[in-house]
Amino acid sequence: DLDNTNGIKTVVERFKKDGVSLNGVVHAAAYASKCAFEDLSVLEAQKTMRINVHAFNELIKQLVNREVLDLKSSIVAISSTAATHGDDKEMAYSMSKAALEAAVRYHAQALSHMQIRVNAVQPGWVKTPMLDDFLKTYGDTAYGKANLNKQPLGLIEPEEIAHLTCFLLSDATTSITASTYVIDGGFLMPQFKET
Repeated sequence: DLDNTNGIKTVVERFKKDGVSLNGVVHAAAYASKCAFEDLSVLEAQKTMRINVHAFNELIKQLVNREVLDLKSSIVAISSTAATHGDDKEMAYSMSKAALEAAVRYHAQALSHMQIRVNAVQPGWVKTPMLDDFLKTYGDTAYGKANLNKQPLGLIEPEEIAHLTCFLLSDATTSITASTYVIDGGFLMPQFKET
């Protein structure tokens, strides 16, 4: 439960006790409540930051402090195109994913002496339960259709995100750190305007 950051310490302590050591970690948290800025409560914004960002920082801190993370490990955080392209209904989510990418850059520098690399993957719309929730609420609205139409190559299969993530975890990327890789079906690509 990443909403309870105190629980992360308990899990990592169990890893240490059981002799578990990790050489790869993926932080794939995505809590998002779609509401307009004027309806966003401080508590909801705090929960979004806690799950999407603070849990990531706490996980790395606990793994490093308890020496559960091996030298030359790889950490990958799953971000979102919302980090660079927000809209009225996703301020807290956008804010959290931008902060996550800032944390990736910080940890990449802080852990470089251990040759631990830290990178992010920035997906667009992926076929996940989060997309299902979005479609239930906004699928038939102008807002929903406009969002999905911004992705000209179509929705992304989860396996595509997994392949890129596995690549960043692999020994093929021992010189890559502090980077964010966009895999968005063209969502962030400038769109031609009809004249």
